[in-house]
Amino acid sequence: MLRELIRYSGVVTKIRAKERNRLTESDYKTMLAMESVPEVIGYLKEHSSFSLFLQSVNEREMHRGQLERLLHRAMQDDFCRLYRFVAGKSRRFLDIYLVYFETELMKRILYQIYGGEPENFEPILVDEFFERHTKVPFGKLVRCTTRQEYLEALKGTDFYGLLADVMQKNGTLFDVAMRLDLYYYTTIARLTEKLDQADRIAVGKEFGYQVDLINLVWIYRLKASYRADGSRIMGYLIPTLGYLSHKTLARLVRAADIPAFVEMVNQTAHRGLFDAPENGGLERTYAERLLSAQKRILREHPMSVAAITASEQLKQFEMQNIITVVEGVRYSLPAKNIMERLVL
Repeated sequence: MLRELIRYSGVVTKIRAKERNRLTESDYKTMLAMESVPEVIGYLKEHSSFSLFLQSVNEREMHRGQLERLLHRAMQDDFCRLYRFVAGKSRRFLDIYLVYFETELMKRILYQIYGGEPENFEPILVDEFFERHTKVPFGKLVRCTTRQEYLEALKGTDFYGLLADVMQKNGTLFDVAMRLDLYYYTTIARLTEKLDQADRIAVGKEFGYQVDLINLVWIYRLKASYRADGSRIMGYLIPTLGYLSHKTLARLVRAADIPAFVEMVNQTAHRGLFDAPENGGLERTYAERLLSAQKRILREHPMSVAAITASEQLKQFEMQNIITVVEGVRYSLPAKNIMERLVL
C-alpha cells in the first residue's frame, strides 16, 4: 500500500480535483432551464472543467462540430496532464489511451469518408502532445477523402495490415470500426500482463466488466440486425479480458433466437441488460452500467493506474452529456426529455 501511495499520490490528488469539478445533476438542470445555446456555453465557460478550451470561442457562432472538436481536445489535454504524473510500467500501460485516441480519431475520419461528401467534411484537429507521441500520420489522414487515400496514408504502420484486406474488399464501416475496436482491447490485454499485481487486478476488474458488456451487445446486434451466423459473430468478439468464458460466449452465440439469448444472459451477472432494448433503451442500460463500474473502480482502487483510465472514461460520459444538453437546448426539446437521455 505504501508503494502505491508514493507512486500515485500526485495522480490521486489530480483525480479528486477532477471529480470535484465534474458537472452535477443540478448543473445540467440549470443549463436545461436556459433558452439558448450561447447561455449554455457561457455557463460551461464558468462552471466546467472544459472552461479553458471554451474561453476563446464566440458562443453565438459555435456549432456542434466545433464544440465536439474542442471537447475532444480538452479530453486529450486532460489525459496528457495525468500521463506526466506516472512513470515506468504504469506509464507504458497508459499507452492504451494513445491507442484509444488513435482509433477514435481514425474512426471519425472514416465516418466522413464513408459518408462520401468531402465538401461537408469537418476539420479534425490533433493535440500537439498526442501528435508527438503517435506514429499514425494524422497530418495525412485528415486530408484523405477516399478509402484508397486513407489506406495509402497508413502504409508503414500497424494499422495498414489491420485494415487493408477489409477495406480493399469493400468492407462496411461497421467491419472496419470493429477491427479498430478489437485492436484497442487486444492492446489493453497485452499491456495489462506487464503491470504489477495490484494494478493488474484493478485493470482486470475495470476492463473485464466492460468487455463482457461489449461482447453481449455485439452478439445481440449481430443476431437481431444482421442475422449473422455463429462463426462470423465469434470472429467479432473480444477474446481477452472478459469474465465470460469462451464456452459461455459460444453458447450465447448458438442461442436459437433473441428470446433464448436474453434468457441465457439473465442467468449471468448481467441480468436485465436486455430488458428494454428498443428506442435507445439498450444503449442507455449499457452506458449506466459502464458508468457505475467506473465509479466503483475509483472508490475501490484509487491508488492504481485503473483510477486514471476510469477517470478518463467518466469524463467521456460528461462530454457526451454536454453535447446532448447543447443540442437539446438548440432544438428547444423539453428539459424532462433531455434529462432522461443523460447518463449521470
